[in-house]
Amino acid sequence: MSTPRHRGYKRWLAAAIGAVALTALPYTARADEATGTVTWVDQKNNALLLECIDKGCAKIPSAKKGENFTFLIPAALKSKVHGLKEGQQVTVSYKSTQGGAYELVSVK
Repeated sequence: MSTPRHRGYKRWLAAAIGAVALTALPYTARADEATGTVTWVDQKNNALLLECIDKGCAKIPSAKKGENFTFLIPAALKSKVHGLKEGQQVTVSYKSTQGGAYELVSVK
C-alpha cells in the first residue's frame, strides 16, 4: 500500500518523463520525401531508379528537375516496389544511409 508521499512522487516522476519525451520529439529521426516517376526497378540489385519531377526531390542536395536518383529497396518493401511500372508517378519516403545512399522507408 502506498502512502500519500509515494503517490506524489509517482505523479512527479510521470510528469517528468512526459516532459522529457515531448522535448525529444523534434529530435527524432524523420524520413524525407521525394516525388517522381519510376524510371526502372532493378530487381536483381534491389534498387529503384526515380526521376525527380519539378521540385519533387527538394530534400536531396543539388537535385535538379529531371535528374535520376537510386533508392535502395529494403526487404520489407520488395514486393510493393517490384510491382511498380515504368512511368508510374510515386512519392517515396527515404532515409540517408551512412554510405551516402538513399534507402526507402515507404512508397505511396
